[in-house]
Amino acid sequence: ATRAGLKLDLTSKEFLLLTLLARRAGEVLSRTQIAEMVWDMNFDSDTNIVDVNVRRLRSKVDDLRTPVNNIRGAVEVALERARTVDEYRNVLDSSLEEVVRLSELIGDLLFLARAESPLKELHRERVNVGGLVITVRDYYEAAAANVGISLLAVESAEPLTVELNRSLMLRAVSNLVSNAIAHTPPGGVVTLAASSDDESLRIQVSDTGTGISAEALPKVFDRFFRVDPSRSKNSGGTGLGLAIVQSIMTLHGGKAEITSELGRRTCVTLRIPGPAAR
Repeated sequence: ATRAGLKLDLTSKEFLLLTLLARRAGEVLSRTQIAEMVWDMNFDSDTNIVDVNVRRLRSKVDDLRTPVNNIRGAVEVALERARTVDEYRNVLDSSLEEVVRLSELIGDLLFLARAESPLKELHRERVNVGGLVITVRDYYEAAAANVGISLLAVESAEPLTVELNRSLMLRAVSNLVSNAIAHTPPGGVVTLAASSDDESLRIQVSDTGTGISAEALPKVFDRFFRVDPSRSKNSGGTGLGLAIVQSIMTLHGGKAEITSELGRRTCVTLRIPGPAAR
């Protein structure tokens, strides 16, 4: 295949793939730029809520635009001159990482939109929450060990059974564990525990990590808030994990609560209303 008078060392299929990636990136960028033109319009003083939502949506457009820009830039540079097969493969690998990141972000946004639908019906089943905690511990144990973190689960003396949506609660607890591992240094500990009283069942995920400042703590469940934007983007997260957790708890009629000491610890508690059946 040739481009700009250069003979490129790749097959027609590879050239087509690279060109398609660049074209798709350009299309998405065009759409985000049009959206920004609309959002740059001035709003009246009576539309403060709209202003807030516009700023939040614009933040998400920036998040969507970053991986698209990365894909487009990498492909365009790759097509500027002849390169080796390995170099083209590296471009495709890098583009795939950005596509995965983009897909995760879109998936999280769609989940939040569906969760807020008034037509959303929650399928519940009787679940042993202690067993659910162990399942999450077992899934993340190897990943935690690879970065030098101990992942523990405190088992209840008796089974704790409650009606809930198992897959959604697995996602909520998994989000918390993944987040805790990401913000705990080597040598630290992440602990899962389940307990109950006469009013609610509690699932706790605590860590000995970096902690959160008192100023940021009230905002951590906001869907467009990042404690450290640069760190969150570099870690590959979408910045919507805790918002999804709170959304799942709202669907269950419960809530997520958080306490933290900067530089020492963080603990997130999921409260599901109603006593657990033993």
